[in-house]
Amino acid sequence: MKLIRRMVVSLCIVGLVGCTTLTTLNDVVQLKKIVVSLCVVAFSGCYSTLSTVKDADQSAGISKEFNSDIESTKLWALTSVERLNINIIETFENKHGFNILFSKDATPMLYFAADASSGEVGRVLIYAKGDATMVSVHSRARVITLFTGTDEQDFATAIFTGMNDLISR
Repeated sequence: MKLIRRMVVSLCIVGLVGCTTLTTLNDVVQLKKIVVSLCVVAFSGCYSTLSTVKDADQSAGISKEFNSDIESTKLWALTSVERLNINIIETFENKHGFNILFSKDATPMLYFAADASSGEVGRVLIYAKGDATMVSVHSRARVITLFTGTDEQDFATAIFTGMNDLISR
């Protein structure tokens, strides 16, 4: 799905550039209609909010099992998230477990820098599973068709690494 959206966005850009090189007014009008239609298709339903990750299934995201009690695991997860360059929006308990909702603000996309981002939203979910405690990290880019930003694997790796550092102390 991401590949299709990226292709449509590329077509939109090419089409808009092509509009400036056409000579007859009728060709320009027709091409602009096609490009606008493609852009509408590409960007409809492509925006993620906190509700997107908050309402996701318990199985969504990247999970890791910890052989520790749930209260210690909550503390390690929360501390790990606090140490990252992201905003904790809300923490709450529900039937799925303890939730930490976070967002990462947009950063300038100068020269397509590696850390440029239009922002992401995510959830860390901590829940008991038998004798172990599971931690699941689920995140989404605010605008799904973007090429830059922190992906779910990056967030999970950073959070789990931070938790492991805290556990080893």
